[in-house]
Amino acid sequence: QPNSFAWALHQFAESLKVAYPSLEIEPILESFPGLFNGYVESQFLKRLNLKPCPGEKTSDFLSHFFSFMENHKMGFEQMFFDFHSKRVLNKSSLLEKYRKVDPKLILELEEFELADTNLIKHSYFEREAPVTLLIDEIESIWSPIAARDDWGSYEEKLKSIRSFRGIY
Repeated sequence: QPNSFAWALHQFAESLKVAYPSLEIEPILESFPGLFNGYVESQFLKRLNLKPCPGEKTSDFLSHFFSFMENHKMGFEQMFFDFHSKRVLNKSSLLEKYRKVDPKLILELEEFELADTNLIKHSYFEREAPVTLLIDEIESIWSPIAARDDWGSYEEKLKSIRSFRGIY
């Protein structure tokens, strides 16, 4: 959605120009794409616990990662869970799954170093799947609450959410 955000920023800048005609908005608008992309890359790497790679490797990996997710209908949380701390490289079933579909993505991942080697040891990553809050899960949590005032599922979900504190 960077294009939508850039469009909104342009609209906002133009409205400021009406109130402040001498305001220099062009340098700000020209610097936006680079700043935005740099921030997205840094947050992407932080979420995966990876250090930046030199040159365009980080940008290329980010682009390839999201294209893979879209083209193969992979869930957002599942992809980030599998690739966090290069976890996919240490789980043979996952590695085969991804390598079979797109070996280039795995080769690109191998070029990165971990930002924090302790994060991969977190108990959250011993799970087979990430904790999510998809609509079906919300419905299944809500049903017993609405029917019997049973909050057990809700408490369990909160416990699982709390299990990954400090990772991201």
